[in-house]
Amino acid sequence: MGDWLDRLNEEELEGWNEFVRHYREDVLPRMEESALFMTVVSPARTDIKFAVELGMAIMLEKPIITVVTPGARVPQKLRAISEA
Repeated sequence: MGDWLDRLNEEELEGWNEFVRHYREDVLPRMEESALFMTVVSPARTDIKFAVELGMAIMLEKPIITVVTPGARVPQKLRAISEA
């Protein structure tokens, strides 16, 4: 089984490459300059943008501040890495 990227058509691959470019050129530099990563956890469905940014924050070893809205479930591992 090949990499999932190998199964993308030209349009899908173009979209993926734009997503990667955006995060490398726009989001990552701002995150590198920030002092911390703050997130709000709500009962809504998992947000992929949030997941990518949380992963970056972990890789950059940023302090992670988590605010939880009523009714939200905080995964145990997120709770473990959160500062407050």
